[in-house]
Amino acid sequence: MNLVPGAIIFNEFENIKQGFLNILYQLDISYRQEAEKINENKASIVRNISSILQISC
Repeated sequence: MNLVPGAIIFNEFENIKQGFLNILYQLDISYRQEAEKINENKASIVRNISSILQISC
């Protein structure tokens, strides 16, 4: 397929844009996974503290 120079440049920008969107998507997934781990750790800490308080009462 023969593309005019403008179309080639446009296609390259589209490829770059798609690459950035993919990176942002992966970062969002990583952020959500880390936030989920933090929330699980917080819940575990609260459960442990509650258990300790129940034992000591």
